[in-house]
Amino acid sequence: MKKILSVAGYDGSGGAGITSDAKIFSKLNILGLSAISVLTAQNPDNIYKITAVDDDFFDYELKAIFDYFKIDSVKIGLIGSERQSVVLAGYIKKYNVKDVILDPVFVSTSGVRLGDTGAGGSRNKSGFNGGNFDAGYLEHLLNIATVITPNINEAEIISGLEIKNLDCMKDAAAAIKKQYRRIKNIIIKGSHLRGSHSQYGGITIDDADYNNENRCINNAVRSGYCAGDEEITDLLLTESNEFASYKKRRIITDKQIHGTGCAFSAMMAALLTKGINPYDALNKTEIFVEKLINNCKTIPDNSENKKIYITANI
Repeated sequence: MKKILSVAGYDGSGGAGITSDAKIFSKLNILGLSAISVLTAQNPDNIYKITAVDDDFFDYELKAIFDYFKIDSVKIGLIGSERQSVVLAGYIKKYNVKDVILDPVFVSTSGVRLGDTGAGGSRNKSGFNGGNFDAGYLEHLLNIATVITPNINEAEIISGLEIKNLDCMKDAAAAIKKQYRRIKNIIIKGSHLRGSHSQYGGITIDDADYNNENRCINNAVRSGYCAGDEEITDLLLTESNEFASYKKRRIITDKQIHGTGCAFSAMMAALLTKGINPYDALNKTEIFVEKLINNCKTIPDNSENKKIYITANI
């Protein structure tokens, strides 16, 4: 059985972090191990407290796992301190972990630093400043990552480039890959780029050819176009420096969807660990996350705030 170590925060409300990762790994018959970097006290409305795990305790967590298990991959989410990133990088190098999937979550889905608003649009009452360790995050974790899955805002911070359209996404991905030579595959999630389909032409497919699973990567040319009122594009840059775009309909909802980023990176990590090539892994991940969103549940069922946890159905 393959083994993935998830290094991330603990979300006691079950929507993201190591809880979400463990559900997805189990679904694919992968043993999900965990090392908690950050503890959170949160519910769908508020993040009340975020505290980084003590650095020494974090070291012991990793020691306990690596001393006993042969780890196939490490999936990294929120890290609580620069020291944690140094320690984690040390273990990954010492035990020669082949695949390291980094989801750089120091920027929230609202497009600002985690310490400013909190994850998923929740009000952050914790006072935790997620920007304090960005420099260490970049220096240590990006240098040992083999796959990264930033959103537009995170890709801008990592690359130092402004991203306005798909061409800019390509430039940013290429710049990141050039700077961090161990990175093999980069997936930039383009949901923050509205109307990006007007900037870049894909291969148009008729609705009759648009199957019921919303597959949008054409197997021959690794590109596609999905009909709809508004499309968004995720970009893949592969180890062989080939670009592939995945275009999909934007799902319009008045509900706050919690956990999409964790679900995306966890599924990518699981599929790559099982030996799936990056093109097919991205395709399957996009389909998986879209199905989760389409079938997601409001927690609690009668909640007026309409906060959705997509992993509730896993």
